Amino acid sequence: MPGVNFTLVSPEKHVLTMDVDMVVVPGEEGNIGVLPNHAALISTIRPGIVTTYQGDTKRHIFVSGGFANITEESCIVLAEKCQLVEDMNLLDLELKSKEIDDEIEIARSDREREELSETQKIIQTQIHLLKKLGK
Repeated sequence: MPGVNFTLVSPEKHVLTMDVDMVVVPGEEGNIGVLPNHAALISTIRPGIVTTYQGDTKRHIFVSGGFANITEESCIVLAEKCQLVEDMNLLDLELKSKEIDDEIEIARSDREREELSETQKIIQTQIHLLKKLGK
């Protein structure tokens, strides 16, 4: 049975291309499970985990947002930023979260505070998802 051609790219680089049985993308309105012959769809994606399934193997990739272009035979994710979950460290993220809390307290402008808050929101999402995955 033919699978789904999955491609993940970020502004910095082409991250990966692989044939998978299924991919789950964190769509803005909810998770999107993509199997072969999926209806064509373009969706924004929220910060979350893209999960690929190939046989008994699952791969988790954190994306901070972006777009998904889905066709009958492919799923292309254009991620703002992405990172393999296996490369993420919960303690490092918790330390970074604390540092950003401190920076928010001393921010000099509303714009700086807003940018730091957005970064904090993404880090908190990463922490939550890592705990949920038991990493």
